[in-house]
Amino acid sequence: AQTAVREQLREYGLEIRDVPGDGSCQFHAIAYNLHSTTHTEVREKILDWIINHRSQIEGFLAGEDFEEFCAGLASHYWGDERTLSAAANALDARIFLFQPDMRVLQYRPDASTGTAQEVMGFDLQHPRNSKERVIYLGLLPAEEHYVAVTEQGGGSGNDSDSDSDNMMMVQASPQ
Repeated sequence: AQTAVREQLREYGLEIRDVPGDGSCQFHAIAYNLHSTTHTEVREKILDWIINHRSQIEGFLAGEDFEEFCAGLASHYWGDERTLSAAANALDARIFLFQPDMRVLQYRPDASTGTAQEVMGFDLQHPRNSKERVIYLGLLPAEEHYVAVTEQGGGSGNDSDSDSDNMMMVQASPQ
């Protein structure tokens, strides 16, 4: 499945940039795309947005206590579709998530929290030419691991509080 994801991305002129698998991979991947912030700052921005928009997020907690969710997110919770939706709003960005099943999901600012729109006929030129902030992420199936996705040959990110030795480019070519 990883090879399929890599091939899909290569068709769009994109490639995977791995990030540390330390339980904060979604936040590392977002920070990698932003170039000027750390995964800790991304986590904090998302948490602040969630706290300030409690009524929008509570319906997606499936019985989970809001305060416990926020406390967990502040320290150790993994990112999921709720945090991706909150990130789109907190960072005022469109987030494209390349799924293992070859679907591309889009999280938009001001969209219903916790929902993503499936993108049919993804066109890299449209987001690239937009003035909106755009973040590309991938989800690798076996590890449930988020990765940063960049244009092929794109520059490196700047998640400055991560260990750069743990950052490696995963080749977009099939194995």
